[in-house]
Amino acid sequence: MKRLCTILLALVLAALLAVPAWATDEDPLPRVVDQLGWLEAYDVTELNGYILSRSAEEGTDIAILLLEALPDGMEYPSDYADYLYESGSYGYGDSRRCVMLTVDWEGGLLAVTSYEGDGALLTDAQTQAVSDLILDYINSDAPLAGAFTDFIDQVYDYAAGRRTAPEDAPVALPDWYPADVASFVDFHTAASTHRVVDDADLFTDGQEAAMAVKIAAMRDEYNMDFVVYTSPSAYGMEHNMLAADFYQFNGYGVGDDFSGGVLLICMDPMDRGWYTATCGRYMDLYTSQANERLNARLQPWLVRGAEGESDAYGQGVLQYLDDTATVMSGKKVYNYTVPAVLAVIAFLLVGGITLGVERHKMKTVRQAADAEEYLVPGSFHLRRHRDFYLHRTVTRHRRESSTKSGGGGFSSSGGRSFGGGGGKF
Repeated sequence: MKRLCTILLALVLAALLAVPAWATDEDPLPRVVDQLGWLEAYDVTELNGYILSRSAEEGTDIAILLLEALPDGMEYPSDYADYLYESGSYGYGDSRRCVMLTVDWEGGLLAVTSYEGDGALLTDAQTQAVSDLILDYINSDAPLAGAFTDFIDQVYDYAAGRRTAPEDAPVALPDWYPADVASFVDFHTAASTHRVVDDADLFTDGQEAAMAVKIAAMRDEYNMDFVVYTSPSAYGMEHNMLAADFYQFNGYGVGDDFSGGVLLICMDPMDRGWYTATCGRYMDLYTSQANERLNARLQPWLVRGAEGESDAYGQGVLQYLDDTATVMSGKKVYNYTVPAVLAVIAFLLVGGITLGVERHKMKTVRQAADAEEYLVPGSFHLRRHRDFYLHRTVTRHRRESSTKSGGGGFSSSGGRSFGGGGGKF
């Protein structure tokens, strides 16, 4: 039901977007949508009016979307913001300057996305600052109407240059990056060079040793290279470029076509995710289907690691390397295991027998007259919305290229052809 409401909202907004928002003063597109009941009706009306009046003065549009759930197929609230922005009328002026705050209640996510032409209106530091502002309010007893007013004021101050956030630290490239890319000459690093580069310190020593053994076996059997690279920063780069550049500029690959691949796990707080960059013969083997299946098996491990589960990152990568060997052999990778299938079959058999027995016992069961009869004493608690902790923030800018699907080709900074795919966690 929650998703249906959100989908209907998207359809209504899309219909409204068919007419430019600034073509008329009648029935402007709502800038504040509150499905969560965090605001009184008059607060919503006042905030809408406040945004519409100030947007003309400041030359920047703002939207605040408080959603029960995202539509199916959308993983992040910023996906929903991108969809609405790209559909039509959010944004002011020729460059369509806009900042959107989107809360996904069901997923526990908050996103701030900013737009100006083909780029972003706010810096990463400014985006983080306004995200933190809202999170602080949500997790306090302060009136939320005031939170959104402060959010609007702070966004306009940033956009107009009246206020500064802590400046983004200058982007320093990793130490392996060549000083002059134009003069870089391809080379092959020695087979004895480390193929597990854990700069983000995600693995135990034992896990690194086990990974090295698996990678050496792949090199020997399939004559293709592979490397695992974890990074604490994205260094201002897209994940596909960071992975490809790491692979090329460190001399990885087998043969004249540098066949092989690299798994990047990026732990940048502002841009966490993973990417597999493939090169040479491995590009042909690493199809979109292989990418989807390897990603589906790796992502749960990365999520568990991000939630603090010990050794999860290493266990996930060890499984991933087994899957990589399967792809290099030309075989298919499946999303299930034989023990799991047998467990499901056993569960169904036992469940069917149990159900048949229990049906005979149901004759003495009556329907409860009051719902309270079904509750275990002390087990039912109401939680006020404002006490809910949005445990993750996703502060992403719109990206021109997708990294979620495999098989697509691109060139590294050094001009070499790569394929691959990845995702976020």
